[in-house]
Amino acid sequence: MRVKIFFIFYFLLAGASFGQSFKAGLLAGISTSQVDGDHLSGFNKAGVKAGGFVNRKISDKMNLQFEMEFIQKGSRQPLSKDGVFYLMRLNYIEVPLLLSYAPGQKWNIEAGASFAVLLSAFEEDQTGEITNAPPFHRSDYLVCAGGNYFINAHLFCNIRYSYSVITIRPINQNYNYFYFIGGQYNKVIACSIGYRF
Repeated sequence: MRVKIFFIFYFLLAGASFGQSFKAGLLAGISTSQVDGDHLSGFNKAGVKAGGFVNRKISDKMNLQFEMEFIQKGSRQPLSKDGVFYLMRLNYIEVPLLLSYAPGQKWNIEAGASFAVLLSAFEEDQTGEITNAPPFHRSDYLVCAGGNYFINAHLFCNIRYSYSVITIRPINQNYNYFYFIGGQYNKVIACSIGYRF
């Protein structure tokens, strides 16, 4: 599955360099995330986001955009006064497909869906690495929405919110760890700078 995604992105990017109706570019920024269902709150887990995109104008005000990016997600509780700490670090390759609408020349709004493949996962608390937790699903399916502000013809800022539509790990009622009771879902706010060739 991962190889197929890379090949699709490669051919779209290559086609964008030859087709006048396609545009290609790069994205880089930060992500702030939390996990619903871990009994913690706040977008305390910071990470990086980087990748590329191709888009195609389908009308005067609408574009279809395909992306591929590396993004870090997870959850974090900073060390408290009573010595409690928790960290969940999830690294994904994510492929969003977005439809955007431009009400004005300098900005647009976007919405779509995203598929992500888990590259690695790590959990720890104040006692060290957690090794007995249920494993994470290898895939994540999300809905996303956001917007872009265009600084000039090539440079733009993007902000995006995404949320998992299925759990990111199996629900295991026999596993009674404080930070995992019931389903868990990725919730991410990401900000990035994009450059369109």
